Amino acid sequence: MSETSTRRSIRTAADGSLYVLGTALALLLLYYAQSFYAPRIRHTNLVLGLCLAIYYVGLFRNALDPEDLSIGTNLRYLPETAQRSYTKFIRPAIFLVLALISLGLAAYVDANYMRWMEQGPIVGYSTVDYVVGGAIIYLCTDATLRSFGKLMASIVPIGFLYGYLGPYMPGALYHSGMDTAQLLRLTILGMQGVYGFILQIGATWVAIFLLLAGFTQAFGILDYLMEVSKEVSKLFKSGIVHAAVLASLAFGSITGASAANTATTGSFTIPLMKKQGVDKGYAGGIETVASIGGQLVPPIMGIAAFIMADLIGVSYVRIIQAGLIPAILFYFSIIVSVQLLIYKFGWDTERNIEDIKYNVFTDILWYVPPFAVLIYLLGVLQYTPLTAGFYTTLTLVGVVFVKSIVENQVTGATTAVRNTVEGMKVGSEDMAPLLVILGVIGVIISVFTQTGFAQRLNILMLSLAGGSVLLLLLLAMAVSLIFGMGMPAPAAYVLVASLAGAAMIRFGLQDLVAHMFVFYFAMYSSLTPPVGPSTIVAAKIAEAEYIDTAIKSSKLALPGFVIPFIFVTNDVLIYWEFPATILVTFSVLMGVVALSITIFGYDGSSRLSVAGQSIYALLAVLSFFGPYLGLFGGSVQVLLGAVILALVVSTAFKTVPGVSHLYSQYLTKPSPVGEPSE
Repeated sequence: MSETSTRRSIRTAADGSLYVLGTALALLLLYYAQSFYAPRIRHTNLVLGLCLAIYYVGLFRNALDPEDLSIGTNLRYLPETAQRSYTKFIRPAIFLVLALISLGLAAYVDANYMRWMEQGPIVGYSTVDYVVGGAIIYLCTDATLRSFGKLMASIVPIGFLYGYLGPYMPGALYHSGMDTAQLLRLTILGMQGVYGFILQIGATWVAIFLLLAGFTQAFGILDYLMEVSKEVSKLFKSGIVHAAVLASLAFGSITGASAANTATTGSFTIPLMKKQGVDKGYAGGIETVASIGGQLVPPIMGIAAFIMADLIGVSYVRIIQAGLIPAILFYFSIIVSVQLLIYKFGWDTERNIEDIKYNVFTDILWYVPPFAVLIYLLGVLQYTPLTAGFYTTLTLVGVVFVKSIVENQVTGATTAVRNTVEGMKVGSEDMAPLLVILGVIGVIISVFTQTGFAQRLNILMLSLAGGSVLLLLLLAMAVSLIFGMGMPAPAAYVLVASLAGAAMIRFGLQDLVAHMFVFYFAMYSSLTPPVGPSTIVAAKIAEAEYIDTAIKSSKLALPGFVIPFIFVTNDVLIYWEFPATILVTFSVLMGVVALSITIFGYDGSSRLSVAGQSIYALLAVLSFFGPYLGLFGGSVQVLLGAVILALVVSTAFKTVPGVSHLYSQYLTKPSPVGEPSE
């Protein structure tokens, strides 16, 4: 047997191991959701061990690819024979050993769990315990490095260095210092840090929905959504563009990974948008913003909503309610902005209603029961996300089995079983790096909390704000964007909530408002330079320049950047009061339209002059913040919304003699001929 054939055989065996480990992890998650077989910390340890093993077995499998024998740049200094030996044999062996070590470490912690929890804080820990703790820290850091890059992996070294160097730090950074043993007790042996509440939520509430997301992929639901989007696009002159936005919304709400959402849906939508004539930078930008926005949409909100409910200590239904109107505002802003661009640059297409395959839409009935179960259990019975996710997963699997048997009585059941196992594997592989980075975030939060840095940062922010809520919000926005760079949604939110959210609450803002504010900007960190992983992915698919895509993404997302400031000053959008919530929502929606018109300098039929943009900008600002600034009451705010609606929807102001002349003379400017893009 040739070397290539041998590597392929081992790769196939490794892939089989992933099915075994993935199935074991999925069954463990479902068993815990049904029985609560052990304390949550003990369950969390087993989940982390399996996730690390799955991650490294995946690397082992990929390293055996006969066609992928690339040499890392850090090995260029070695002789060529040494380089190839490392690539062919040593690297795969390292990954396999790390996978086995991961399982062994999890088994050791489980066997010594009671001793660590009860005796350790009193009589101390053994040398082996410290070695095990250090090994777990190393594996989590290494997996984070390989999954999310050096910036994210630096979190652990920075945390430990800060623990060591505290006595030498200036000002607010000073603390008495810790040694390695203290840090390991804080982050591992005391069942805190890595095993803290963040990873505990990840190993229960988050994991069950990531498993559900894996099933949706394996069952072809994502492909089905893409097919529906393609057929829906034939109904509108906007073509695939708005359908792409809705598809990204649907998928992004479940996954909690905007870059993965961009890559998955963008590989389908971006080429179709470009084919329709959409500028490639805007095609990437539209997909980026729509994918990020999916994480803001209830009922799942990209998994981070579960963590928010636990952090604040409110019911999950309350989080759904708080997130609904801001999410509507966000996607409304995208739809309006995209429509303006379509009008402005002539990206519309012909409707093809006669070519629509209506039978595609009937399949959606199969997927109504799981979604209905989820909404009923969360919204009506108010079960925990873990229980709701458990029964939703079982319902989805049951529906798919029935659907497969109905469509093919001979092989349907076999196909359903195969797809179910595939879903367990896909879900487990997707959740592994995300849960690991949640553990890593637990390390830095434990260090920051124990040393008092988080509290001092809050005091510093309040001091810099000097009593100005606007300055405090800007500081919180900056902290959220900086500390959230490159992270998946749940990890980014947890970190910035502990740093910036606490300062906002101490200032006097209500808990939900503060947490929603930092949550939104933590999501936006996936878009903004210099990292912006979602933008990088979209630019690559669109074959566009990164900076061009980032600029156009930011323009599309600019109304979204204003939305958190809006619900801080109009908290009836978060804490519903009727009829105030309805009236303010209407006014803000119209303000979003005015803001979008201002940004793109186009009102749907004419390009605006500077004076025209200024008027729309003023109307937008007043409709957002007028009552908060004390300029007028809520009734005037609603009136302003009506004025914007009249300006945009109606053509009366442009057809009445005199008014039409003034409008076109002072507020608009000639449109360049044949201009394809900005």
